[in-house]
Amino acid sequence: SRGDEFREAVAEVLALDPTWVLPGNGSDELLTLLMRSVTGPDRPLVYPTPTYVLYSTLAEIQGAPAIEVPFDDNFALPVELLLAARGTLTIVANPNSPSGTTTQIERLSILAAGLKGLLVIDEAYVAFADDDALSLVQHHPNVVILRTLSKSHSLAGLRLGFVVAQPEVIEGL
Repeated sequence: SRGDEFREAVAEVLALDPTWVLPGNGSDELLTLLMRSVTGPDRPLVYPTPTYVLYSTLAEIQGAPAIEVPFDDNFALPVELLLAARGTLTIVANPNSPSGTTTQIERLSILAAGLKGLLVIDEAYVAFADDDALSLVQHHPNVVILRTLSKSHSLAGLRLGFVVAQPEVIEGL
């Protein structure tokens, strides 16, 4: 099984169909799956920096170029520069770690609309924010939301994470 009970529970809580949910052994396993599925030697990973250090490590393991786009002094998401980098996979932690800053959903929507590759919005710390980007999945087939129960639910030892994406993306993963 693919964690059907967990998928159904997530789907019920988030008011989604279970086919839009893929569980994993924490969000790090799902990040690894995304890297293996989407990036490679000629398929770059793009992300703003500073951010979660595992992104660059996973790109290196996969042999994928990692294009780091610096935040400005206010940690505003550099949407235009991220678009110009043309990643096959672009990751934005929202809220960002380590800065704790957030990006407005409208800015993330502009980024999603302009990308040809996948946009992963890593919401590991979303429980500590005022908003989430879940609605973007409905409107953008290239958006993947990544969540974990490790942080806000204090379940790090259980290793429960999941992605929310349109069913075609879930099936591909």
